[in-house]
Amino acid sequence: MERAKSMRPAHLRSFWDPHKGEGEKALAVAYEDVKMAFLHYLKNDNAGKPFILAGHSQGARHLKLLLKELVDGQPLADRMVAAYIVGWGVEKDAYQQLPLGTHPDQTGCWLTWRTYARGYRPAWALKEHACVNPINWTADTTYASHEE
Repeated sequence: MERAKSMRPAHLRSFWDPHKGEGEKALAVAYEDVKMAFLHYLKNDNAGKPFILAGHSQGARHLKLLLKELVDGQPLADRMVAAYIVGWGVEKDAYQQLPLGTHPDQTGCWLTWRTYARGYRPAWALKEHACVNPINWTADTTYASHEE
């Protein structure tokens, strides 16, 4: 496997797909670059050590897929410390074996969150997505104060 020469993120318009499927194709290319880079890292640089994965927005979208394809239910899951899927909706049942992290000492888990003003939830975010408050480790709507 050859290393990706550069990462090719999909353009923001890819999410609205104005050109009959071209946006999805661009996102697929971007995901393949991320996947190839991760596999290269595992083969050439990781040396069997534990690892942490993190992605935000488009990167979180790719990480969500990467976990499903390469980590969930695979031996590689034993080496994953945690995966931070930030700024992208992740369904509560997205993974068969990887648990949602709900305790600060937990490993081998994934965490996700999106931030909105207190008491606000956009109409488009009505799906039941997982959410872990990274301040107090609750997977519910418990408010984290400024002091926390």
